Parts: sequence; structure tokens; C-alpha cells
Amino acid sequence: MTGLLTRAIEILVISLVVYGTLRFLRGTVGGGILTGLAWILGVALAGWAGFHQLGLEFQILPTLANWFLTLSTFALLVIFQPELRRGLVRLGRNPWQEIFSATEAQIVEEITEAMTMLSREKIGALIAIEREVGLRSYIESSKGIKVDAEVTAALLRTLFWPNTALHDGGVIIRERRVAAAGCFFPLSDNPNLPADCGSRHRAALGLSEETDSVIVIASEETGAISVAINGQLTRNLTGDALRDLLRREYIRKDRRQRKKEGDGKLHQKPHHARPKA
Repeated sequence: MTGLLTRAIEILVISLVVYGTLRFLRGTVGGGILTGLAWILGVALAGWAGFHQLGLEFQILPTLANWFLTLSTFALLVIFQPELRRGLVRLGRNPWQEIFSATEAQIVEEITEAMTMLSREKIGALIAIEREVGLRSYIESSKGIKVDAEVTAALLRTLFWPNTALHDGGVIIRERRVAAAGCFFPLSDNPNLPADCGSRHRAALGLSEETDSVIVIASEETGAISVAINGQLTRNLTGDALRDLLRREYIRKDRRQRKKEGDGKLHQKPHHARPKA
């Protein structure tokens, strides 16, 4: 009984470590490298097991494999050096910071307030809200300016104020904070996009085609508020409509509830009426 409990605890600890590592590396260059290495290791183990079943015994390949593993250890330390440094910095932060940070509902209110004001003043804005697919690679590839600040309406309005250095790019919100500003997103080549949609709308639609992010746009020409999700553009939203949409798509509990309701409808048995006599 004690041995079984020990084994279960070991499996739990290993699972938590693997999950934490994958979650931390999600959306980074290191995460893609780790995925590639996992594929190589899987193919190598499968090949080794196949050769073993055939009764083939190699002399040189095991030695080369040991050298490769030794060199890979040092190579991984160099490759993942930025991620390791970032992880150590996080460990040194106040552990209560995450608990007392802004909630998703508060973030929705701040974004709605900022976009409503920017829309009224006809100031262009582009905000990408991260969900499951990480956006860190877009910060690094577009050389966005890292901010790492609390999400507030005042900050968002300041970042998009005309004639400032960052007003032309997009803001990325990840892990419930303003991660970066001045970011550039891939432009969509969708031919069905209305002619009055500018580069901000194409950038929002392009990012929504590649990720599951929620992207909010304020038009500089008309002041209209739009949202791009999964390659679809919803236009001319009021402040209340924007708030309701962000609550459905961004707040986790609302998304889970909506998914549960959708699954329930899919599994609901059809009702067949009895034929009348």
C-alpha cells in the first residue's frame, strides 16, 4: 500500500512539473524547439524498440547516442537560457501577486471603457487578448515594446494616443496584463473583407486566423468598434455589446459554461412526437 501511494505521488509530481514547463514555454521559440526534440526522441525510441524486437544489436550507435545526449544537455541550457532566466525572475516575485492581480471581469470592464472612449474620439486602436494559443512569439517577432503593466483604461488610451511612438501598432494582453505595445500582426488576405476596412482590421483578422485570440479594433475613420475571432469579423458594436462579447469569449467560467451548454445540446436526444390516430 505504501509503495502504491509513493508511486502515485511520484506520477503526480512529474505530471505537475511537465505541465508547468509546457505552460511556461507555450508560445515561445523554446516551446517549438522542445516540441521538435520530443518528436525526434519519440522516433528514436520507436526505432530502437523495433530494432530490439528484430534481435539486432548495435555497437557504435549506443556510443553515439550517449555523446549526443551529453552534448544536448549543454545545448539545451544555451537554447533555453532566456526562458530559464525569465522563470527565475518569476520565482523571485511576490507569490501573492497573481492572487491579487486583476480578474478577467475587471479587464473586460477596462477594455470596454477604453474602447468606448477611443471610439467616441475616433482614435484608432488594436488590442489582442490572448486565450489558449500563446502570443509571446508575436511580441518577439514584431519587436514590440514590452510593457508588463496592469490593464487599465487610462493606460490603453495613452498607448493609442495620436502622434505617439506606439499608437500605430497593436497592444497584446496576456496573463491578465498589458504585455507589450507597438506590435505588428500578420495581415489577412481575405478577399471578402469590406473595402472600408483598413490595415488595423486586416491585421486583426490575420491574427485571428492564426490564433484563437480575441482582437478588438476601433476605426480611426468612423470610430466603429469591431471584434475579430477565429477569422470572423463582427462590426459596429456598441459598448454594451462589446462588454457582453468579451465576457462570453474571454472569461473562463463563461466560456466553460457556454461549451457545456453546447455539448448538452449535441448530446440531447431528439424528441419524436407520436403520430396522431
